[in-house]
This record gives sequence, structure tokens and C-alpha cells, in this order.
Amino acid sequence: MIHSLDIRHRVRRDHRESGFTLTEVMVALALGTIIMVGLLSTYILSVKGFKAMADYTVIHAEGRHALDLFASDVRAATGITSTTTTNVVLNLPTAFDSSGVATSSNSITHTFQNSWWTRTDGNAGTTKILSRDVTNLTFSMYDSRGSNTATAASAYEIQAKLQLVQYFGSKTQSETQVSSRMKLRNKP
Repeated sequence: MIHSLDIRHRVRRDHRESGFTLTEVMVALALGTIIMVGLLSTYILSVKGFKAMADYTVIHAEGRHALDLFASDVRAATGITSTTTTNVVLNLPTAFDSSGVATSSNSITHTFQNSWWTRTDGNAGTTKILSRDVTNLTFSMYDSRGSNTATAASAYEIQAKLQLVQYFGSKTQSETQVSSRMKLRNKP
């Protein structure tokens, strides 16, 4: 026969053994916190990495697009009117006579100023921003032999070197350089 005292003793003992001690709870909370901090840190670093990659893709595409527009102007140009390392003025024909000789022209100016690459149409008087976040843009001219020249009249090729930077706060997050060398196809 079971005594009532034994049953009470068993119930109390089972009740005391079924819970966690304060030390066990504190250790579990500490481990859980460490794991959560690790996971959160990994997530934040991954997001920053993906943002940097997305910014690089955007500025690289913007730079290539600006160079494509510049190349279109260079290929159509009949000559270079003037140039500096950060400014080039191209002469583009706008009308032709029956024999194919240009009868009128337009000056297109490409300029690097205040971290922008701009294109100014001389006839329309409009300025278009080709690229932002530009840290460096230089134009170099080359003669018919491929040698570097400083004389616009003897230039048959022009090279544009473009450096773009995307900042996150005050730190450089993404940086790219693009360059292209083009021939003046319509130069006499």
C-alpha cells in the first residue's frame, strides 16, 4: 500500500525537477543573444555588399552610356574646334548640298565640371548631363599616325578617360574607370 506522504513527496520532487534554474535561463539567453548578433551582423554586411555591387553596376552603366553618346558625336564630327584636358568642342555637319559637302554645322561641347560630364548643343543652346559622380574626365587627341597631339587641326582620334565614384556617406563605396578612343570618321 502506498502512503499519502510518499505521493506528496513524489509530486513535489517532480514539480521541482521540471523547471529551469536561473543559471540555465541566463546561459540560454546569453547564447541566444550571441547567435542573434552574429546573424544580424552577417545580414547587415551582406546588404552593404549587395548595395555596393548595385552602385558599381549603376555607375559603370552610366559611364558606358556617356561614352556611347560621346562616341556618336565624335564619329559624326568633321573636326575638333578646340580642346583642353576637360573640355572638347566638336564640329558636326547639319546640312549638305547635292554633292555631299556640308553647308552648315553645329558646335557640340563636352565639358567636365563640378563632377558632371555635360554636352552642350551650340545651335539649340541646351545642356544635357551625360554622367554624374565623375571624379576625373580627360580628353586626349591623336594624329593620323596614332601619336599624341596638342593641335586640334591635326587630330584624327580622340580618347576620353572617365573615372566615376559612388559614395556612401563620406566613404567611397564603388569606383570604376572607363575609357574609349574614337576616330573622327568624317574628317576630310
